[in-house]
Amino acid sequence: MTDFEYENLLSVISFEDFLYRDYLKHEQTLLKPRLKALGFKDISFVDGESDNFGPLSRICRCTDKRGKQRQFYYG
Repeated sequence: MTDFEYENLLSVISFEDFLYRDYLKHEQTLLKPRLKALGFKDISFVDGESDNFGPLSRICRCTDKRGKQRQFYYG
């Protein structure tokens, strides 16, 4: 059992201009700044599910402005 519930990252921020082929770059240049603007901190991204071709989903772990740890997914 996990301590986190997974929420869909698309329900919190826009993925406008995000390209999946450049996901590592765009997590840092697009997604992370959008989360910071909403008051999230301690933001990190890790692989979720993956196969031989790479990640099928990504997990974003962060802390919201109330201090609650949150975990989002996309992909």
